[in-house]
Amino acid sequence: IPLERPGTRGVFRREIAGGGERTLVSADEPFFASMREVADRRSMPAFAARGERFLVGDGLRYRLALYAARGDTILTFGRELPPRLPTLREVELRTATLEGSAGPGMTRDAIQPEIEKFAATPLAHFAHPAAWIDDVGRVRVVGAVSDSAFLDVFVGTAYLGRATFTCPDFRRRIAQSDHRLVLLCADADGGATDLKVWRVDAAAGDSAR
Repeated sequence: IPLERPGTRGVFRREIAGGGERTLVSADEPFFASMREVADRRSMPAFAARGERFLVGDGLRYRLALYAARGDTILTFGRELPPRLPTLREVELRTATLEGSAGPGMTRDAIQPEIEKFAATPLAHFAHPAAWIDDVGRVRVVGAVSDSAFLDVFVGTAYLGRATFTCPDFRRRIAQSDHRLVLLCADADGGATDLKVWRVDAAAGDSAR
Protein backbone atom coordinates (compact mmCIF):
# COMPACT_ATOMS: atom_id res chain seq x y z
CA ILE A 1 0.00 0.00 0.00
CA PRO A 2 1.44 3.44 -0.84
CA LEU A 3 0.79 4.72 2.67
CA GLU A 4 1.54 8.36 1.92
CA ARG A 5 -1.41 8.45 -0.52
CA PRO A 6 -4.17 6.30 0.99
CA GLY A 7 -6.58 4.80 -1.51
CA THR A 8 -4.71 5.93 -4.61
CA ARG A 9 -3.19 2.60 -5.69
CA GLY A 10 -4.86 -0.17 -3.73
CA VAL A 11 -2.59 -3.07 -2.77
CA PHE A 12 0.18 -4.44 -4.95
CA ARG A 13 2.78 -7.18 -4.59
CA ARG A 14 6.36 -6.19 -5.42
CA GLU A 15 9.09 -8.67 -6.20
CA ILE A 16 12.15 -8.36 -3.98
CA ALA A 17 14.39 -9.32 -6.88
CA GLY A 18 13.69 -7.37 -10.03
CA GLY A 19 11.15 -4.94 -8.59
CA GLY A 20 8.21 -6.12 -10.67
CA GLU A 21 4.72 -5.32 -9.35
CA ARG A 22 1.37 -7.05 -9.54
CA THR A 23 -1.86 -5.37 -8.42
CA LEU A 24 -3.82 -7.40 -5.87
CA VAL A 25 -6.56 -4.89 -5.01
CA SER A 26 -7.41 -2.10 -7.41
CA ALA A 27 -7.69 1.48 -6.21
CA ASP A 28 -11.21 1.41 -7.67
CA GLU A 29 -12.26 -1.40 -5.31
CA PRO A 30 -15.04 0.02 -3.06
CA PHE A 31 -13.10 -0.09 0.21
CA PHE A 32 -10.13 1.79 -1.25
CA ALA A 33 -12.28 4.18 -3.23
CA SER A 34 -14.01 5.21 0.02
CA MET A 35 -10.69 6.31 1.50
CA ARG A 36 -10.27 8.88 -1.27
CA GLU A 37 -13.49 10.58 -0.24
CA VAL A 38 -11.77 12.26 2.72
CA ALA A 39 -9.41 14.93 1.43
CA ASP A 40 -7.93 16.00 4.78
CA ARG A 41 -6.74 12.55 5.84
CA ARG A 42 -3.98 12.52 8.47
CA SER A 43 -3.43 8.81 8.93
CA MET A 44 -1.91 5.82 7.22
CA PRO A 45 -4.11 2.76 6.59
CA ALA A 46 -3.39 -0.15 8.89
CA PHE A 47 -2.03 -3.27 7.21
CA ALA A 48 -1.44 -6.80 8.49
CA ALA A 49 -0.86 -10.13 6.79
CA ARG A 50 -0.83 -13.75 7.89
CA GLY A 51 -0.70 -16.90 5.84
CA GLU A 52 -3.00 -16.55 2.84
CA ARG A 53 -4.81 -13.45 4.06
CA PHE A 54 -4.13 -9.75 4.49
CA LEU A 55 -6.02 -6.96 6.21
CA VAL A 56 -6.41 -3.25 5.46
CA GLY A 57 -7.87 -0.82 7.99
CA ASP A 58 -9.31 2.68 7.54
CA GLY A 59 -8.79 4.21 10.98
CA LEU A 60 -10.65 7.40 10.27
CA ARG A 61 -13.96 5.58 9.70
CA TYR A 62 -13.05 2.48 11.73
CA ARG A 63 -13.59 0.08 8.85
CA LEU A 64 -11.51 -2.98 8.02
CA ALA A 65 -11.37 -5.29 5.01
CA LEU A 66 -9.96 -8.81 4.95
CA TYR A 67 -8.67 -10.15 1.63
CA ALA A 68 -7.46 -13.48 0.30
CA ALA A 69 -3.87 -13.62 -0.93
CA ARG A 70 -4.95 -13.09 -4.56
CA GLY A 71 -6.89 -9.94 -3.62
CA ASP A 72 -10.46 -11.27 -3.35
CA THR A 73 -12.51 -9.62 -0.59
CA ILE A 74 -13.41 -12.06 2.18
CA LEU A 75 -15.32 -9.68 4.44
CA THR A 76 -15.52 -6.09 5.68
CA PHE A 77 -16.28 -5.07 9.24
CA GLY A 78 -15.67 -2.41 11.86
CA ARG A 79 -17.38 -0.31 14.49
CA GLU A 80 -19.85 2.55 14.40
CA LEU A 81 -18.14 5.15 16.56
CA PRO A 82 -18.42 8.95 16.70
CA PRO A 83 -15.57 10.91 15.12
CA ARG A 84 -12.45 11.11 17.29
CA LEU A 85 -11.67 14.78 17.75
CA PRO A 86 -8.23 15.78 19.07
CA THR A 87 -7.89 15.81 22.84
CA LEU A 88 -6.71 18.86 24.75
CA ARG A 89 -3.26 17.29 25.04
CA GLU A 90 -3.10 16.69 21.28
CA VAL A 91 -4.12 20.29 20.62
CA GLU A 92 -1.44 21.50 23.03
CA LEU A 93 1.20 19.37 21.31
CA ARG A 94 0.15 20.68 17.90
CA THR A 95 0.22 24.24 19.20
CA ALA A 96 3.74 23.76 20.55
CA THR A 97 4.85 22.39 17.17
CA LEU A 98 3.37 25.36 15.31
CA GLU A 99 4.88 27.84 17.73
CA GLY A 100 8.26 26.16 17.40
CA SER A 101 8.20 26.37 13.62
CA ALA A 102 6.80 29.91 13.43
CA GLY A 103 8.94 32.47 11.69
CA PRO A 104 10.42 35.57 13.32
CA GLY A 105 7.77 38.01 14.44
CA MET A 106 4.91 35.57 13.90
CA THR A 107 2.35 35.91 16.70
CA ARG A 108 -0.04 33.44 18.29
CA ASP A 109 -2.86 35.15 16.39
CA ALA A 110 -1.18 34.19 13.12
CA ILE A 111 -1.25 30.48 13.88
CA GLN A 112 -4.59 30.47 15.70
CA PRO A 113 -6.62 29.54 12.56
CA GLU A 114 -4.43 26.46 12.06
CA ILE A 115 -4.85 25.48 15.71
CA GLU A 116 -8.62 25.85 15.47
CA LYS A 117 -8.71 23.81 12.26
CA PHE A 118 -6.69 21.03 13.89
CA ALA A 119 -8.96 20.98 16.96
CA ALA A 120 -12.09 20.64 14.78
CA THR A 121 -10.79 17.98 12.37
CA PRO A 122 -11.35 14.31 13.29
CA LEU A 123 -8.30 12.12 13.78
CA ALA A 124 -8.05 8.41 13.07
CA HIS A 125 -9.09 5.92 15.73
CA PHE A 126 -6.07 3.87 14.65
CA ALA A 127 -3.29 3.91 12.04
CA HIS A 128 -0.52 1.66 10.78
CA PRO A 129 0.85 -0.53 12.43
CA ALA A 130 -2.26 -0.94 14.59
CA ALA A 131 -3.64 -4.21 13.18
CA TRP A 132 -2.66 -7.81 13.95
CA ILE A 133 -4.03 -11.17 12.81
CA ASP A 134 -3.32 -13.77 15.49
CA ASP A 135 -2.59 -17.47 15.17
CA VAL A 136 -6.27 -18.49 15.22
CA GLY A 137 -7.54 -15.75 12.89
CA ARG A 138 -8.72 -13.13 15.35
CA VAL A 139 -8.10 -9.52 14.38
CA ARG A 140 -6.69 -7.10 16.95
CA VAL A 141 -6.74 -3.33 16.52
CA VAL A 142 -4.79 -0.90 18.71
CA GLY A 143 -5.80 2.74 18.74
CA ALA A 144 -6.27 5.94 20.68
CA VAL A 145 -9.12 6.77 23.04
CA SER A 146 -9.05 10.00 25.03
CA ASP A 147 -5.37 10.33 26.02
CA SER A 148 -4.71 6.63 26.22
CA ALA A 149 -4.91 3.38 24.22
CA PHE A 150 -7.42 0.66 23.38
CA LEU A 151 -7.24 -2.89 22.06
CA ASP A 152 -10.31 -4.13 20.16
CA VAL A 153 -10.74 -7.79 19.19
CA PHE A 154 -12.82 -9.27 16.34
CA VAL A 155 -13.65 -12.76 15.15
CA GLY A 156 -14.94 -12.53 11.60
CA THR A 157 -17.32 -9.58 11.65
CA ALA A 158 -18.14 -10.08 15.34
CA TYR A 159 -16.75 -7.51 17.77
CA LEU A 160 -15.66 -9.31 20.96
CA GLY A 161 -14.77 -6.37 23.17
CA ARG A 162 -12.28 -3.72 24.16
CA ALA A 163 -9.46 -3.47 26.69
CA THR A 164 -8.08 -0.03 27.57
CA PHE A 165 -4.60 0.88 28.77
CA THR A 166 -3.04 3.88 30.44
CA CYS A 167 -0.58 4.99 27.79
CA PRO A 168 -0.58 8.69 26.88
CA ASP A 169 0.70 9.90 23.53
CA PHE A 170 1.84 6.52 22.18
CA ARG A 171 1.04 7.63 18.62
CA ARG A 172 2.08 4.76 16.32
CA ARG A 173 4.82 3.33 18.52
CA ILE A 174 3.33 -0.16 18.58
CA ALA A 175 4.69 -3.72 18.45
CA GLN A 176 2.56 -6.86 18.59
CA SER A 177 2.84 -10.62 18.60
CA ASP A 178 0.25 -13.33 19.20
CA HIS A 179 0.65 -13.03 22.97
CA ARG A 180 2.19 -9.62 23.62
CA LEU A 181 1.39 -5.95 23.06
CA VAL A 182 4.15 -3.34 23.42
CA LEU A 183 3.58 0.42 23.44
CA LEU A 184 6.02 3.27 23.91
CA CYS A 185 4.16 5.77 26.05
CA ALA A 186 4.91 9.32 27.11
CA ASP A 187 6.23 9.80 30.64
CA ALA A 188 5.15 12.50 33.07
CA ASP A 189 7.38 15.05 31.31
CA GLY A 190 6.04 14.21 27.87
CA GLY A 191 9.07 12.24 26.69
CA ALA A 192 8.50 8.90 24.92
CA THR A 193 10.50 6.84 27.42
CA ASP A 194 7.91 4.65 29.14
CA LEU A 195 7.94 1.21 27.48
CA LYS A 196 4.97 -0.91 28.52
CA VAL A 197 4.32 -4.58 27.75
CA TRP A 198 1.00 -6.41 28.17
CA ARG A 199 0.19 -10.10 27.88
CA VAL A 200 -2.69 -10.93 25.52
CA ASP A 201 -4.66 -13.77 27.08
CA ALA A 202 -6.52 -15.16 24.09
CA ALA A 203 -7.77 -18.18 26.02
CA ALA A 204 -9.88 -16.12 28.43
CA GLY A 205 -13.20 -16.15 26.61
CA ASP A 206 -11.62 -14.96 23.35
CA SER A 207 -10.90 -11.60 24.96
CA ALA A 208 -7.73 -9.65 25.61
CA ARG A 209 -6.39 -8.94 29.08
